[in-house]
Amino acid sequence: MESLKRKRSHLACQPCREPNSGAAFVRKLGLKIDPMNAPRLNLFAWNIGARQLSSPMNAASALPIVEITSLEHMKSLSQVYFDKVDPCYGFIDRYQFFDRLDLRWKSPLSPNIYDSVLAGVAAIGCLFSQRNVTITELHLVHSAHSCLDSYHLSGPPSIDYLTGWTLRSIYLRMTDSPHSTWIASSTLMHLVEASGLHSMSHSSVLLPAAQCDPDLGRRLVGVARLSLVSFQKNELPLPILPKPGDYTAEVLGLLPVSVNLTSTLSNILEGTHSQPPSVLAQCNLNIDIPSSLAEQVLGFLKKGLGCARSLVTDCSPWHQVPNVSFQIICVLLVMDTRSSLALLPEAMQTLSLVASTYDTETMREAYGAACLLVLLHQQRRKYDIDIFSDALSIPQQNQQLTSTPQFNSTAQDSSWLEALVADFPGLQRGDLDQFLNMDMTNVNYLLGGSGSYRIRRATMWSKNLSMGMGKPIPPPPSDPEDYTVEFDDTNKISPKTRLFISILVCSGTYIVALTSAIFSPAVKSASQEFGVSSEVGTLATALYVLGFASGPVIWAPTSELRGRKWPLTIAMLLGGIFTIASAVAKDIQTLIICRFFAGVCGASQFTVVPGVLADIYDNTYRGVAISVYALTVFGGPSTAPFTGGFIAASSLGWRWTLYIPAFLSFANGGISLFFLRETYAPCILIEKAATIRRQTGNWAIHARHDRVEVNFRHLVDKYFTRPLKMLVMEPIILLVSLYMSFIYGLVYCLLGAYPYVFEEIYGMPPGISELPFLGLLSGQVLAICFVLSRHAAYVKKLEKNNNVPVPEWRLAPTLIGAPIFAIGIFWFGWTGFTAKIHWAIPTVAGIFIGFGNVSVFLPCFNYLVDAYLPLAASAVAANIILRSSVAAGFPLFSRQMFENLGVQWAGTLLGCLAVIMIPVPYTFRVYGPWLRRKSKLLEGEEKD
Repeated sequence: MESLKRKRSHLACQPCREPNSGAAFVRKLGLKIDPMNAPRLNLFAWNIGARQLSSPMNAASALPIVEITSLEHMKSLSQVYFDKVDPCYGFIDRYQFFDRLDLRWKSPLSPNIYDSVLAGVAAIGCLFSQRNVTITELHLVHSAHSCLDSYHLSGPPSIDYLTGWTLRSIYLRMTDSPHSTWIASSTLMHLVEASGLHSMSHSSVLLPAAQCDPDLGRRLVGVARLSLVSFQKNELPLPILPKPGDYTAEVLGLLPVSVNLTSTLSNILEGTHSQPPSVLAQCNLNIDIPSSLAEQVLGFLKKGLGCARSLVTDCSPWHQVPNVSFQIICVLLVMDTRSSLALLPEAMQTLSLVASTYDTETMREAYGAACLLVLLHQQRRKYDIDIFSDALSIPQQNQQLTSTPQFNSTAQDSSWLEALVADFPGLQRGDLDQFLNMDMTNVNYLLGGSGSYRIRRATMWSKNLSMGMGKPIPPPPSDPEDYTVEFDDTNKISPKTRLFISILVCSGTYIVALTSAIFSPAVKSASQEFGVSSEVGTLATALYVLGFASGPVIWAPTSELRGRKWPLTIAMLLGGIFTIASAVAKDIQTLIICRFFAGVCGASQFTVVPGVLADIYDNTYRGVAISVYALTVFGGPSTAPFTGGFIAASSLGWRWTLYIPAFLSFANGGISLFFLRETYAPCILIEKAATIRRQTGNWAIHARHDRVEVNFRHLVDKYFTRPLKMLVMEPIILLVSLYMSFIYGLVYCLLGAYPYVFEEIYGMPPGISELPFLGLLSGQVLAICFVLSRHAAYVKKLEKNNNVPVPEWRLAPTLIGAPIFAIGIFWFGWTGFTAKIHWAIPTVAGIFIGFGNVSVFLPCFNYLVDAYLPLAASAVAANIILRSSVAAGFPLFSRQMFENLGVQWAGTLLGCLAVIMIPVPYTFRVYGPWLRRKSKLLEGEEKD
């Protein structure tokens, strides 16, 4: 009893030095801050705790291991263990393990003690691959436990038995309570001592069958001791042999260090641990910190927090992840310095990430305790500030009896304050002068009165603006325009450069459009692999297109604030990354989500590229450039089906329908990164102004865009709120956008219709059945030629009208394209329903559909831009949001519609919708000017 009292007295007087003294450490910290509200004695963040079930289930039972899951799944889970756990806990022979795993499945009726090893490895593999506990994991845990409990020892324990118990202790240390872990680890260490493995002497009592490689035995004993609460110096494991790619020696090397933390802390900091679990084990020893090593320790703790976050992201719930994150918060509060408290938000963010990722009762309790400690610390600081405020407050009765002293700062008077400034780097000379020259009657005002610690910073600075160091505010330039840079001949872009930029950005648009549809032929194969229906697999295409509707909110304002180059480049590279992630997806959820974000990135091309072309071409050639751009928008979905069809049908498989577009995205993004020039005029002038400032030293030189302050409310209104208003309030935008949405959506509708007609009705194989899309592409090329052929007449009209465009002139091609488009749809529906009609007939219908597609879409797009030129960005955003949202829905029902209604009636339905839309361009050709004059939005913009 006396020894226990002495131990408690020592704990109350000395810093906590034991590596597992987290309960006393937290309790002591809380008592120091606020004895009345301190957290109770508890091992907070001991591990992540018991995870939630991914699905409801009955009580798990101890099934034979061969009945729990398949051999392939066991190998997959085991590979997770050897990839994530074994590098730091390397005590199992990997090759022997997989040999015995195969042998066990070949003899399903021959259970043995090694089943506990197989189940233990697989259970930890589940833990490190699923954030929620699964039925399979529980069965594996119960199977391993049952195997260990039912094993009858007829002599010293075998190495297989010891390995099974070690795996159980590791699993409990990461998921269960301290009590359960202590029972298991104590049992394990008794077994190790009974085996004689801990000494590795020649007189070992191990049975011949239990003998093992000496180094492997020392590794097992070392890992077993990691789960112990305390140990003595003579119990430390013997050194192990280093292996390439193995970091077990790093982790076990911390056991001797942890016996005496105070004398070896500098050695801990000098250790170069590389693996995140090993770094966290290193951090767990930094509890008692001398002031001489404080800054070095803080850098080390920051590294530990980064490792904890990386492990959470990697689904690697080592027990150190929550434990070290929580202990670091406590250590920072104990240090209580400016540098330590500056690291506190990152530490809280890390613990919050752990708690939100593994939403267990244990983590919620740990995060709540951490918040309580910070809150108590904050409250203690508030009390301290109140004391200072009371000390500085001037009682009103004294103000009536005494006059306010006036201070005149001189070098002699303030010499003692100069030394104070030197001791506090945060104070500057300007702050000192301002303080000395301030009317001292305002002190009470600044402090907010007795008991208040709020400083009215905005008022003080508005009255005491200063350049610092006593310098007055300089006068503004006489005429700011004299210092504003403008364009001249040196800023012109050569024709070759314009051509290169056009090819580069249009090729990026083609890649994005190709990526949107290239996966469509692979939906069936991918759906079969993931065990879902084709309708679910089609979401990968639908959500990619839906991403086009979400992206303009990001990329349009970015292109106006930061120029054209970086949104295009970053979006292409990010889109490639998300497409790669889709290609390597191991489940349908990952595939669909990554495809959506790839579509969000792809929207940059549809949003920013028209702006690039408008930047580098005038009214004379802009229409030609936009026409080529439109061909890439429609050409991508037209060439993607047969490209993807041949890839999916080949030995490459469906994943290569995503790998190839990703590689193209990386190539385009890489070229843009190094060779794409900025084309946005304000950003070009900003670069020009910066160059002149560096060369002349005249820092007043600037560009007009430098004066622009980011107004996020304005950006949200311009690219989200206003586009939605325009769709509701402007009939021109609503009807033209609906027509364009139908035109654009039909391209994705045919992704399901064409394969059904040419595979199911004409019996063509995959790949070949998508070749009729070439007819669609041919019609689109003809439409571009048709639009360009009328460009000369448009230019003449423009010249006669003093280069002032009339929006309705743009609609002339649609008067021909709209009827041809409807004819093409009817043609396809009434010739593709039976194999008796030659396959070339419905293929030719695609030429009419493709011609109508582009000859309607492109003029309507130009019409919206010209008609709402002051609101062009909002008009384009409204159009993209609506047409992409509509087009995203077509792939989900197109094939079912043609199957259930029949090709004739499905084609008739679409054809009738096309006929209904024909009057739209004719109507606006006549009444467009009158409607634009009635537009309240345009009227308000012109007034502004």
